[in-house]
Amino acid sequence: MNKDFNNIINPQSIPEGILTFFQRWFNDYTDRYIYDKKRQIIDFYEMKRVHTHEVCRYITAVTKKYTNDDGKINLAEVIGLFHDLGRFEQFKTYNTFEDSKSVNHGYLSCRELVKSGILLKLNPIAKNTVLCAIAQHTKKHITHNLKPEYVFWSKLLRDADKISLFPFFIENIPEWERNNELVGDGKISDKYLKAASQGNALERESYRNLNEFKIFILTWIYDINFAESKEILKEQNIISLFFKMLPDTDNIKCFRSKLLAHIE
Repeated sequence: MNKDFNNIINPQSIPEGILTFFQRWFNDYTDRYIYDKKRQIIDFYEMKRVHTHEVCRYITAVTKKYTNDDGKINLAEVIGLFHDLGRFEQFKTYNTFEDSKSVNHGYLSCRELVKSGILLKLNPIAKNTVLCAIAQHTKKHITHNLKPEYVFWSKLLRDADKISLFPFFIENIPEWERNNELVGDGKISDKYLKAASQGNALERESYRNLNEFKIFILTWIYDINFAESKEILKEQNIISLFFKMLPDTDNIKCFRSKLLAHIE
């Protein structure tokens, strides 16, 4: 496995100095959004910057399971660092983080990177790898017929993005449950649970209430690609923590068993 990994990503390494430059550039770019005129942090923007750092942490952790090549680990971090760059302009322009009500944030991230010229510091292969992985992370499925190296990095980012969001939802859902409008009737339809048990991530906006939203998020687990990513989910006890927030019914238990089997 390690040999295959090294063959796939061999041309795509980033020196430490360039990574450091990108980190400084990212902080300068996001500072323009994160602070208002009184230098007070705007929470929505800061939340996205924190998420970015979490994605960087997870994507490099998984990469390190395959290689000790610093240049390749740096490439992973750059992909994580820039993957949600468009979120800042998205919220500024549309006052929402919902792509369905604005524009695809993966596209915005790529647009902001190309417009800035920052990726010109990379060789063409590394540059295209970064842009492709970012463009793919917002799609339901990775585009067919991509080069193997693009598929690899796209899957890696998609895993890291999801892994970073599970703890966010676990932390915030109890607060959302105090909002009756979000909670709704709390019923999980048999049809919805049956669809969730088929082994595929459900469509966005398919849920009707907060409990079905929890089911929707849990189906992301079907889209986890790497064994190392699954190990992180097990270490964090993600499945058990989510199911503590769901009804204890036979159908729910069956759905839980399918998810547990998927990450084994």
